[in-house]
Amino acid sequence: SLHDALPICQNFTMPAGYITEDGVDYLVRTGDDIRDIDELKELVIFSLPLPGMAPITIADVADVVVTDDSDTMYSKLNGNDAVILSIQKQSEYSTADVASRIRDRMAEVEAKHEGVEMVALMDQGVYVDIVVGSITDNLLMGGALALLILLIFLRDIRPTIVVGIAIPISLVTALVLMYFSNVTLNVISMGGLALGVGMLVDNSIVVIENIYRMRSEGKSAKEAAVEGAKEVAGAITASTLTTISVFAPILFTQGLTRQIFTDMGLTIAYSLVASLAIALTLVPMLASRVITKDFKGKEQKLKGVMNWYTKVVEFSLRRKGLVLVTFIALLVVSIIGALSMGTEFFPATNTGQLMVIVQMPEGSSLEETIVVADEVAHIVAQVDYVDNVGASLGGGMGLGMLGFGGAGGSSTTENISIYVLVDEGNVGKSPDIIREIRDKTEHIDADISVGDSGADMGSMLGGRGVSIIVSGREFSVLEDMARDVAKIIASVDGTMEVSHGIERTEPEIRVIVDKEKSIAHGLTGAQVFIEINELLKDEGVDTT
Repeated sequence: SLHDALPICQNFTMPAGYITEDGVDYLVRTGDDIRDIDELKELVIFSLPLPGMAPITIADVADVVVTDDSDTMYSKLNGNDAVILSIQKQSEYSTADVASRIRDRMAEVEAKHEGVEMVALMDQGVYVDIVVGSITDNLLMGGALALLILLIFLRDIRPTIVVGIAIPISLVTALVLMYFSNVTLNVISMGGLALGVGMLVDNSIVVIENIYRMRSEGKSAKEAAVEGAKEVAGAITASTLTTISVFAPILFTQGLTRQIFTDMGLTIAYSLVASLAIALTLVPMLASRVITKDFKGKEQKLKGVMNWYTKVVEFSLRRKGLVLVTFIALLVVSIIGALSMGTEFFPATNTGQLMVIVQMPEGSSLEETIVVADEVAHIVAQVDYVDNVGASLGGGMGLGMLGFGGAGGSSTTENISIYVLVDEGNVGKSPDIIREIRDKTEHIDADISVGDSGADMGSMLGGRGVSIIVSGREFSVLEDMARDVAKIIASVDGTMEVSHGIERTEPEIRVIVDKEKSIAHGLTGAQVFIEINELLKDEGVDTT
Protein backbone atom coordinates (compact mmCIF):
# COMPACT_ATOMS: atom_id res chain seq x y z
CA SER A 1 0.00 0.00 0.00
CA LEU A 2 1.04 3.61 -0.46
CA HIS A 3 2.66 5.32 2.51
CA ASP A 4 0.92 8.35 3.90
CA ALA A 5 2.65 11.66 3.23
CA LEU A 6 4.99 12.48 6.13
CA PRO A 7 4.76 15.90 7.83
CA ILE A 8 7.86 18.04 7.77
CA CYS A 9 8.68 17.92 11.47
CA GLN A 10 12.26 16.72 11.23
CA ASN A 11 13.94 19.81 12.71
CA PHE A 12 13.03 18.67 16.20
CA THR A 13 14.86 17.63 19.36
CA MET A 14 13.34 17.11 22.79
CA PRO A 15 14.14 15.18 26.00
CA ALA A 16 11.86 12.13 26.15
CA GLY A 17 12.65 10.84 29.65
CA TYR A 18 15.26 8.88 31.58
CA ILE A 19 16.75 5.40 31.53
CA THR A 20 18.42 4.15 34.71
CA GLU A 21 21.28 1.68 34.41
CA ASP A 22 23.67 0.70 37.21
CA GLY A 23 22.39 3.55 39.34
CA VAL A 24 23.10 6.17 36.65
CA ASP A 25 20.27 8.21 35.11
CA TYR A 26 20.66 8.74 31.36
CA LEU A 27 18.63 11.45 29.65
CA VAL A 28 17.01 10.14 26.45
CA ARG A 29 16.89 12.85 23.79
CA THR A 30 14.86 12.21 20.65
CA GLY A 31 15.48 13.86 17.27
CA ASP A 32 18.20 16.05 15.83
CA ASP A 33 18.43 19.60 14.48
CA ILE A 34 19.03 20.33 10.81
CA ARG A 35 22.65 21.47 10.59
CA ASP A 36 22.94 23.28 7.25
CA ILE A 37 21.11 24.25 4.07
CA ASP A 38 22.33 21.18 2.17
CA GLU A 39 20.77 18.87 4.73
CA LEU A 40 17.54 20.89 4.47
CA LYS A 41 17.52 20.49 0.68
CA GLU A 42 17.91 16.72 1.00
CA LEU A 43 15.16 16.42 3.59
CA VAL A 44 12.72 13.73 2.44
CA ILE A 45 9.09 14.80 2.24
CA PHE A 46 7.59 11.44 1.31
CA SER A 47 8.51 8.19 -0.39
CA LEU A 48 6.52 6.26 -3.00
CA PRO A 49 6.71 2.43 -2.88
CA LEU A 50 7.57 2.21 -6.59
CA PRO A 51 10.61 0.30 -7.89
CA GLY A 52 13.46 2.64 -8.75
CA MET A 53 11.54 5.70 -7.49
CA ALA A 54 13.81 7.93 -5.38
CA PRO A 55 12.33 9.65 -2.31
CA ILE A 56 10.89 13.12 -2.93
CA THR A 57 12.97 15.83 -1.22
CA ILE A 58 12.38 19.52 -0.59
CA ALA A 59 14.86 20.38 -3.37
CA ASP A 60 12.66 18.46 -5.84
CA VAL A 61 9.64 20.64 -5.24
CA ALA A 62 11.02 23.98 -4.03
CA ASP A 63 13.95 26.38 -4.23
CA VAL A 64 15.82 26.54 -0.92
CA VAL A 65 17.76 29.78 -0.40
CA VAL A 66 19.21 31.70 2.54
CA THR A 67 17.70 35.16 2.88
CA ASP A 68 19.35 38.03 4.73
CA ASP A 69 16.64 39.66 6.84
CA SER A 70 19.01 41.69 9.00
CA ASP A 71 17.34 44.91 7.81
CA THR A 72 14.20 43.85 9.71
CA MET A 73 16.10 43.04 12.91
CA TYR A 74 17.37 45.36 15.65
CA SER A 75 19.86 44.27 18.30
CA LYS A 76 22.46 46.55 19.86
CA LEU A 77 24.87 46.57 22.78
CA ASN A 78 26.22 49.91 23.98
CA GLY A 79 25.35 51.46 20.61
CA ASN A 80 27.03 48.73 18.53
CA ASP A 81 25.31 46.09 16.41
CA ALA A 82 25.02 42.84 18.32
CA VAL A 83 23.58 39.33 18.36
CA ILE A 84 21.41 38.39 21.33
CA LEU A 85 21.37 34.75 22.45
CA SER A 86 18.67 33.43 24.76
CA ILE A 87 19.75 30.30 26.67
CA GLN A 88 17.41 28.22 28.80
CA LYS A 89 18.48 25.37 31.03
CA GLN A 90 16.89 21.93 31.21
CA SER A 91 14.61 21.46 34.19
CA GLU A 92 16.76 18.86 35.94
CA TYR A 93 19.82 21.11 36.20
CA SER A 94 20.71 23.90 38.61
CA THR A 95 20.18 27.46 37.37
CA ALA A 96 23.20 28.77 39.24
CA ASP A 97 25.53 26.01 37.94
CA VAL A 98 24.39 26.37 34.32
CA ALA A 99 24.71 30.16 34.47
CA SER A 100 28.20 29.89 35.97
CA ARG A 101 29.36 27.51 33.23
CA ILE A 102 27.92 29.77 30.55
CA ARG A 103 29.81 32.75 31.98
CA ASP A 104 33.02 30.69 31.93
CA ARG A 105 32.43 29.74 28.29
CA MET A 106 31.74 33.38 27.40
CA ALA A 107 35.13 34.32 28.85
CA GLU A 108 36.76 31.59 26.74
CA VAL A 109 35.10 32.89 23.55
CA GLU A 110 36.24 36.46 24.26
CA ALA A 111 39.80 35.28 24.84
CA LYS A 112 39.77 33.19 21.66
CA HIS A 113 38.29 35.81 19.31
CA GLU A 114 39.87 39.26 19.39
CA GLY A 115 37.38 42.12 19.28
CA VAL A 116 34.41 40.04 20.43
CA GLU A 117 32.63 41.32 23.53
CA MET A 118 30.06 39.18 25.32
CA VAL A 119 27.82 40.56 28.07
CA ALA A 120 25.18 38.70 30.08
CA LEU A 121 22.30 41.16 29.88
CA MET A 122 19.92 38.97 31.89
CA ASP A 123 21.28 36.26 34.18
CA GLN A 124 18.87 34.37 36.43
CA GLY A 125 21.88 32.71 38.05
CA VAL A 126 22.93 36.04 39.56
CA TYR A 127 19.67 36.29 41.49
CA VAL A 128 20.02 32.71 42.74
CA ASP A 129 23.61 33.41 43.81
CA ILE A 130 22.53 36.55 45.67
CA VAL A 131 19.77 34.73 47.57
CA VAL A 132 21.85 31.64 48.35
CA GLY A 133 24.82 33.78 49.39
CA SER A 134 22.64 35.90 51.66
CA ILE A 135 21.07 32.82 53.28
CA THR A 136 24.47 31.20 53.74
CA ASP A 137 25.86 34.35 55.34
CA ASN A 138 22.86 34.57 57.68
CA LEU A 139 23.26 30.93 58.62
CA LEU A 140 26.95 31.31 59.45
CA MET A 141 26.42 34.63 61.20
CA GLY A 142 23.53 33.23 63.23
CA GLY A 143 25.59 30.29 64.42
CA ALA A 144 28.55 32.52 65.29
CA LEU A 145 26.38 34.97 67.26
CA ALA A 146 24.69 32.11 69.13
CA LEU A 147 28.10 30.81 70.22
CA LEU A 148 29.25 34.34 71.14
CA ILE A 149 26.21 34.92 73.37
CA LEU A 150 26.77 31.56 75.05
CA LEU A 151 30.44 32.39 75.63
CA ILE A 152 29.55 35.78 77.14
CA PHE A 153 27.09 34.33 79.64
CA LEU A 154 28.90 31.12 80.57
CA ARG A 155 32.38 32.67 80.33
CA ASP A 156 33.85 29.28 79.52
CA ILE A 157 35.09 28.07 76.16
CA ARG A 158 34.45 24.37 76.91
CA PRO A 159 30.61 24.35 76.92
CA THR A 160 30.72 26.74 73.97
CA ILE A 161 32.76 24.20 72.00
CA VAL A 162 30.20 21.51 72.80
CA VAL A 163 27.37 23.62 71.37
CA GLY A 164 29.56 24.59 68.42
CA ILE A 165 29.98 20.91 67.56
CA ALA A 166 26.26 20.29 67.93
CA ILE A 167 25.31 22.92 65.30
CA PRO A 168 26.91 21.37 62.18
CA ILE A 169 25.92 17.84 63.25
CA SER A 170 22.30 18.95 63.62
CA LEU A 171 22.45 20.60 60.18
CA VAL A 172 23.89 17.49 58.54
CA THR A 173 21.21 15.36 60.20
CA ALA A 174 18.54 17.72 58.87
CA LEU A 175 20.08 17.48 55.38
CA VAL A 176 19.93 13.68 55.52
CA LEU A 177 16.24 13.81 56.47
CA MET A 178 15.65 16.29 53.63
CA TYR A 179 17.33 13.93 51.18
CA PHE A 180 15.13 10.97 52.07
CA SER A 181 11.95 13.07 51.83
CA ASN A 182 12.95 14.54 48.42
CA VAL A 183 13.35 18.09 49.70
CA THR A 184 15.98 19.80 47.56
CA LEU A 185 18.32 22.62 48.53
CA ASN A 186 16.54 25.67 47.18
CA VAL A 187 15.83 29.24 48.23
CA ILE A 188 12.89 28.21 50.42
CA SER A 189 14.50 25.20 52.11
CA MET A 190 17.74 27.08 52.74
CA GLY A 191 15.67 29.88 54.22
CA GLY A 192 14.25 27.27 56.59
CA LEU A 193 17.77 26.22 57.58
CA ALA A 194 18.76 29.84 58.19
CA LEU A 195 15.59 30.41 60.22
CA GLY A 196 16.15 27.23 62.20
CA VAL A 197 19.84 27.73 63.00
CA GLY A 198 18.97 29.94 65.96
CA MET A 199 16.56 27.33 67.26
CA LEU A 200 19.12 24.57 66.64
CA VAL A 201 21.20 25.72 69.58
CA ASP A 202 18.30 26.33 71.98
CA ASN A 203 18.02 22.74 73.15
CA SER A 204 21.78 22.26 73.36
CA ILE A 205 22.21 25.50 75.32
CA VAL A 206 19.53 24.50 77.85
CA VAL A 207 21.13 21.09 78.36
CA ILE A 208 24.74 22.33 78.53
CA GLU A 209 23.82 25.14 80.94
CA ASN A 210 22.05 22.74 83.28
CA ILE A 211 25.00 20.35 83.16
CA TYR A 212 27.33 23.29 83.74
CA ARG A 213 25.26 24.37 86.77
CA MET A 214 25.26 20.91 88.31
CA ARG A 215 28.96 20.60 87.68
CA SER A 216 29.56 23.89 89.49
CA GLU A 217 27.58 22.54 92.46
CA GLY A 218 30.18 19.81 92.90
CA LYS A 219 28.67 16.84 91.06
CA SER A 220 30.95 14.61 89.01
CA ALA A 221 31.19 15.12 85.27
CA LYS A 222 29.29 11.93 84.43
CA GLU A 223 26.61 12.48 87.07
CA ALA A 224 26.11 16.11 86.00
CA ALA A 225 25.78 15.04 82.34
CA VAL A 226 23.17 12.36 83.09
CA GLU A 227 21.15 14.27 85.66
CA GLY A 228 21.44 17.60 83.85
CA ALA A 229 20.07 16.22 80.56
CA LYS A 230 17.39 14.15 82.32
CA GLU A 231 16.14 17.11 84.33
CA VAL A 232 15.36 19.28 81.27
CA ALA A 233 14.48 16.50 78.77
CA GLY A 234 10.74 16.94 79.20
CA ALA A 235 10.90 20.72 78.94
CA ILE A 236 12.98 20.87 75.76
CA THR A 237 10.92 18.07 74.15
CA ALA A 238 7.71 20.01 74.79
CA SER A 239 9.31 23.21 73.56
CA THR A 240 10.50 21.54 70.34
CA LEU A 241 7.14 19.91 69.64
CA THR A 242 5.25 23.17 70.14
CA THR A 243 7.53 24.89 67.62
CA ILE A 244 7.12 22.05 65.12
CA SER A 245 3.34 22.24 65.56
CA VAL A 246 3.45 25.84 64.34
CA PHE A 247 4.95 24.80 60.98
CA ALA A 248 3.24 21.41 60.58
CA PRO A 249 -0.13 22.85 59.42
CA ILE A 250 1.60 24.21 56.29
CA LEU A 251 1.75 20.60 55.04
CA PHE A 252 -2.06 20.48 54.97
CA THR A 253 -2.68 23.74 53.11
CA GLN A 254 -3.49 23.88 49.41
CA GLY A 255 -2.46 25.93 46.41
CA LEU A 256 0.52 28.23 46.11
CA THR A 257 1.10 28.42 49.88
CA ARG A 258 1.70 24.68 50.05
CA GLN A 259 4.01 24.69 47.02
CA ILE A 260 6.16 27.51 48.39
CA PHE A 261 6.33 26.83 52.11
CA THR A 262 6.20 23.04 52.38
CA ASP A 263 9.98 22.78 51.96
CA MET A 264 10.50 25.46 54.60
CA GLY A 265 8.17 23.79 57.10
CA LEU A 266 9.76 20.38 56.62
CA THR A 267 13.28 21.80 56.84
CA ILE A 268 12.56 23.60 60.10
CA ALA A 269 10.87 20.50 61.53
CA TYR A 270 13.81 18.31 60.57
CA SER A 271 16.26 20.80 62.08
CA LEU A 272 14.39 20.90 65.37
CA VAL A 273 14.05 17.11 65.58
CA ALA A 274 17.76 16.78 64.88
CA SER A 275 18.65 19.40 67.49
CA LEU A 276 16.51 17.64 70.10
CA ALA A 277 18.16 14.29 69.43
CA ILE A 278 21.63 15.84 69.52
CA ALA A 279 20.88 17.76 72.74
CA LEU A 280 19.76 14.60 74.56
CA THR A 281 22.55 12.32 73.32
CA LEU A 282 25.67 13.97 71.90
CA VAL A 283 25.74 17.04 74.15
CA PRO A 284 25.68 15.14 77.47
CA MET A 285 28.32 12.73 76.18
CA LEU A 286 30.64 15.57 75.10
CA ALA A 287 29.95 17.46 78.31
CA SER A 288 30.99 14.48 80.41
CA ARG A 289 34.32 14.48 78.58
CA VAL A 290 34.93 18.20 78.21
CA ILE A 291 33.58 19.76 81.42
CA THR A 292 35.77 17.75 83.77
CA LYS A 293 37.75 20.46 85.54
CA ASP A 294 36.57 21.30 89.06
CA PHE A 295 35.38 24.93 89.12
CA LYS A 296 33.18 25.10 92.20
CA GLY A 297 32.15 28.65 92.98
CA LYS A 298 32.62 29.87 89.42
CA GLU A 299 28.95 30.89 89.39
CA GLN A 300 29.99 33.98 91.37
CA LYS A 301 30.88 35.66 88.06
CA LEU A 302 27.18 35.91 87.24
CA LYS A 303 26.07 36.71 90.77
CA GLY A 304 25.72 40.42 89.97
CA VAL A 305 23.39 39.66 87.05
CA MET A 306 21.34 37.29 89.20
CA ASN A 307 21.00 39.90 91.98
CA TRP A 308 19.83 42.51 89.45
CA TYR A 309 17.31 40.07 87.97
CA THR A 310 16.01 39.23 91.46
CA LYS A 311 15.30 42.91 92.13
CA VAL A 312 13.47 43.26 88.79
CA VAL A 313 11.27 40.25 89.57
CA GLU A 314 10.47 41.53 93.07
CA PHE A 315 9.55 44.97 91.65
CA SER A 316 7.23 43.35 89.08
CA LEU A 317 5.49 41.23 91.69
CA ARG A 318 4.83 44.26 93.89
CA ARG A 319 3.39 46.35 91.04
CA LYS A 320 1.37 43.87 88.96
CA GLY A 321 -1.00 46.52 87.63
CA LEU A 322 1.80 48.70 86.28
CA VAL A 323 3.42 45.72 84.56
CA LEU A 324 0.14 44.67 82.92
CA VAL A 325 -0.68 48.20 81.72
CA THR A 326 2.84 48.65 80.33
CA PHE A 327 2.82 45.46 78.32
CA ILE A 328 -0.74 45.97 77.05
CA ALA A 329 0.33 49.42 75.84
CA LEU A 330 3.36 47.90 74.11
CA LEU A 331 1.08 45.29 72.50
CA VAL A 332 -1.26 47.99 71.16
CA VAL A 333 1.65 50.04 69.82
CA SER A 334 3.08 46.93 68.15
CA ILE A 335 -0.24 46.12 66.46
CA ILE A 336 -0.60 49.70 65.20
CA GLY A 337 2.96 49.65 63.91
CA ALA A 338 2.44 46.31 62.15
CA LEU A 339 -0.74 47.50 60.43
CA SER A 340 0.91 50.72 59.26
CA MET A 341 3.89 48.92 57.71
CA GLY A 342 1.96 47.54 54.73
CA THR A 343 2.37 44.12 53.14
CA GLU A 344 3.72 42.62 49.95
CA PHE A 345 3.82 39.11 48.48
CA PHE A 346 7.59 38.98 47.96
CA PRO A 347 10.08 41.79 48.57
CA ALA A 348 12.05 43.05 45.58
CA THR A 349 15.82 42.56 45.70
CA ASN A 350 18.31 44.64 43.75
CA THR A 351 20.19 42.44 41.27
CA GLY A 352 21.57 45.21 39.06
CA GLN A 353 19.76 43.78 36.00
CA LEU A 354 17.14 46.27 34.89
CA MET A 355 14.61 46.00 32.10
CA VAL A 356 13.11 48.88 30.12
CA ILE A 357 10.12 48.02 27.91
CA VAL A 358 9.16 50.61 25.28
CA GLN A 359 5.74 50.16 23.69
CA MET A 360 5.35 52.31 20.58
CA PRO A 361 2.00 53.73 19.39
CA GLU A 362 -0.09 51.41 17.24
CA GLY A 363 0.96 51.15 13.64
CA SER A 364 4.49 52.51 14.17
CA SER A 365 6.90 51.62 11.40
CA LEU A 366 10.19 49.82 11.91
CA GLU A 367 12.13 52.99 11.17
CA GLU A 368 10.20 54.98 13.77
CA THR A 369 10.68 52.25 16.35
CA ILE A 370 14.44 52.10 15.74
CA VAL A 371 14.76 55.89 16.14
CA VAL A 372 12.97 55.74 19.52
CA ALA A 373 14.98 52.68 20.56
CA ASP A 374 18.26 54.50 19.85
CA GLU A 375 17.06 57.57 21.74
CA VAL A 376 15.94 55.62 24.84
CA ALA A 377 19.10 53.50 24.84
CA HIS A 378 21.22 56.66 24.60
CA ILE A 379 19.34 58.26 27.51
CA VAL A 380 19.74 55.15 29.65
CA ALA A 381 23.45 54.91 28.84
CA GLN A 382 23.96 58.45 30.17
CA VAL A 383 22.49 57.62 33.59
CA ASP A 384 25.05 57.39 36.37
CA TYR A 385 26.22 53.90 37.42
CA VAL A 386 24.85 52.22 34.25
CA ASP A 387 27.50 49.84 32.90
CA ASN A 388 26.00 48.15 29.81
CA VAL A 389 22.90 48.79 27.73
CA GLY A 390 21.49 46.26 25.25
CA ALA A 391 18.42 46.74 23.06
CA SER A 392 16.41 44.42 20.84
CA LEU A 393 13.20 44.48 18.86
CA GLY A 394 10.43 42.16 20.05
CA GLY A 395 9.32 40.56 23.28
CA GLY A 396 12.78 39.79 24.60
CA MET A 397 13.81 37.10 27.05
CA GLY A 398 11.24 35.94 29.54
CA LEU A 399 9.32 39.17 29.86
CA GLY A 400 5.98 37.46 30.13
CA MET A 401 7.22 35.64 33.21
CA LEU A 402 8.49 38.83 34.74
CA GLY A 403 5.17 40.59 34.29
CA PHE A 404 6.31 43.74 32.51
CA GLY A 405 3.00 45.15 31.43
CA GLY A 406 1.46 44.00 28.17
CA ALA A 407 4.73 43.93 26.31
CA GLY A 408 5.82 40.46 27.26
CA GLY A 409 5.82 37.96 24.48
CA SER A 410 5.06 40.33 21.59
CA SER A 411 7.37 40.34 18.61
CA THR A 412 5.97 43.23 16.58
CA THR A 413 7.87 46.29 15.40
CA GLU A 414 6.17 48.30 18.16
CA ASN A 415 7.89 46.64 21.10
CA ILE A 416 11.45 47.41 22.27
CA SER A 417 13.28 45.55 25.04
CA ILE A 418 16.22 47.37 26.62
CA TYR A 419 18.44 45.49 29.06
CA VAL A 420 20.41 47.56 31.56
CA LEU A 421 23.29 46.35 33.73
CA VAL A 422 24.18 48.46 36.74
CA ASP A 423 27.82 48.85 37.73
CA GLU A 424 28.73 45.95 40.02
CA GLY A 425 29.74 48.19 42.90
CA ASN A 426 26.52 50.24 42.81
CA VAL A 427 23.81 47.59 42.59
CA GLY A 428 22.13 49.09 45.67
CA LYS A 429 21.41 52.27 43.69
CA SER A 430 19.08 50.40 41.30
CA PRO A 431 15.87 52.02 42.67
CA ASP A 432 17.37 55.49 42.13
CA ILE A 433 18.45 54.52 38.61
CA ILE A 434 14.95 53.26 37.82
CA ARG A 435 13.40 56.54 38.96
CA GLU A 436 15.92 58.56 36.94
CA ILE A 437 15.21 56.55 33.78
CA ARG A 438 11.47 57.12 34.25
CA ASP A 439 12.00 60.87 34.70
CA LYS A 440 14.31 61.28 31.70
CA THR A 441 12.05 59.31 29.33
CA GLU A 442 8.75 60.99 30.22
CA HIS A 443 8.84 63.17 27.10
CA ILE A 444 9.03 60.21 24.69
CA ASP A 445 5.80 59.40 22.86
CA ALA A 446 5.61 55.77 23.96
CA ASP A 447 4.58 53.66 26.96
CA ILE A 448 7.72 52.94 28.99
CA SER A 449 7.97 50.44 31.85
CA VAL A 450 11.08 50.09 34.00
CA GLY A 451 11.91 47.49 36.63
CA ASP A 452 14.41 44.99 37.98
CA SER A 453 14.30 41.99 35.67
CA GLY A 454 15.85 39.44 38.04
CA ALA A 455 14.52 40.09 41.51
CA ASP A 456 10.76 40.70 41.46
CA MET A 457 9.65 37.31 42.82
CA GLY A 458 6.11 38.56 43.26
CA SER A 459 5.82 39.24 39.55
CA MET A 460 7.15 35.76 38.69
CA LEU A 461 4.68 33.95 40.94
CA GLY A 462 1.61 36.11 41.20
CA GLY A 463 1.74 39.00 38.78
CA ARG A 464 3.31 42.41 39.06
CA GLY A 465 1.91 45.12 41.30
CA VAL A 466 -1.81 45.35 42.09
CA SER A 467 -4.38 43.79 39.75
CA ILE A 468 -8.04 44.77 39.65
CA ILE A 469 -10.44 42.54 37.71
CA VAL A 470 -13.52 44.11 36.11
CA SER A 471 -16.13 41.54 35.04
CA GLY A 472 -19.26 41.85 32.95
CA ARG A 473 -21.08 40.75 29.80
CA GLU A 474 -20.89 43.83 27.56
CA PHE A 475 -17.34 44.17 26.27
CA SER A 476 -17.77 47.77 25.13
CA VAL A 477 -19.00 48.74 28.61
CA LEU A 478 -16.10 46.84 30.18
CA GLU A 479 -13.61 48.77 28.04
CA ASP A 480 -15.00 52.09 29.26
CA MET A 481 -15.06 50.92 32.87
CA ALA A 482 -11.49 49.59 32.65
CA ARG A 483 -10.25 52.93 31.33
CA ASP A 484 -12.13 54.79 34.10
CA VAL A 485 -10.70 52.50 36.80
CA ALA A 486 -7.19 52.96 35.36
CA LYS A 487 -7.58 56.75 35.55
CA ILE A 488 -8.72 56.53 39.18
CA ILE A 489 -5.78 54.30 40.10
CA ALA A 490 -3.33 56.57 38.27
CA SER A 491 -4.55 59.50 40.40
CA VAL A 492 -3.54 57.71 43.61
CA ASP A 493 -0.20 58.85 45.02
CA GLY A 494 2.56 56.29 44.60
CA THR A 495 1.12 54.43 41.60
CA MET A 496 3.04 54.18 38.35
CA GLU A 497 2.89 52.35 35.01
CA VAL A 498 -0.88 51.84 35.26
CA SER A 499 -2.36 49.73 32.45
CA HIS A 500 -6.08 49.30 31.78
CA GLY A 501 -5.45 45.74 30.55
CA ILE A 502 -7.29 46.11 27.23
CA GLU A 503 -5.38 44.18 24.62
CA ARG A 504 -3.81 46.26 21.87
CA THR A 505 -4.94 45.51 18.33
CA GLU A 506 -3.11 46.10 15.09
CA PRO A 507 -4.71 48.42 12.49
CA GLU A 508 -6.15 46.35 9.67
CA ILE A 509 -7.69 46.65 6.22
CA ARG A 510 -10.54 44.17 5.78
CA VAL A 511 -11.49 42.87 2.34
CA ILE A 512 -15.12 41.76 2.10
CA VAL A 513 -15.75 39.37 -0.78
CA ASP A 514 -19.05 39.78 -2.61
CA LYS A 515 -20.02 36.14 -2.90
CA GLU A 516 -22.45 36.59 -5.81
CA LYS A 517 -19.96 38.54 -7.95
CA SER A 518 -17.08 36.21 -7.07
CA ILE A 519 -19.14 33.16 -8.07
CA ALA A 520 -20.16 34.89 -11.31
CA HIS A 521 -16.47 35.22 -12.17
CA GLY A 522 -15.73 31.65 -11.13
CA LEU A 523 -13.88 32.59 -7.94
CA THR A 524 -14.28 31.45 -4.37
CA GLY A 525 -13.39 33.44 -1.28
CA ALA A 526 -10.30 31.26 -0.79
CA GLN A 527 -9.11 32.00 -4.34
CA VAL A 528 -9.50 35.73 -3.76
CA PHE A 529 -7.42 35.36 -0.59
CA ILE A 530 -4.67 33.51 -2.48
CA GLU A 531 -4.51 36.26 -5.11
CA ILE A 532 -4.34 39.06 -2.52
CA ASN A 533 -1.74 37.11 -0.56
CA GLU A 534 0.44 36.78 -3.66
CA LEU A 535 0.19 40.50 -4.33
CA LEU A 536 1.13 41.46 -0.77
CA LYS A 537 4.22 39.24 -0.85
CA ASP A 538 5.91 41.68 -3.26
CA GLU A 539 7.70 44.71 -1.80
CA GLY A 540 6.41 48.15 -2.59
CA VAL A 541 2.78 47.17 -3.17
CA ASP A 542 0.71 50.20 -4.16
CA THR A 543 -2.12 50.44 -1.60
CA THR A 544 -4.01 53.20 -3.40
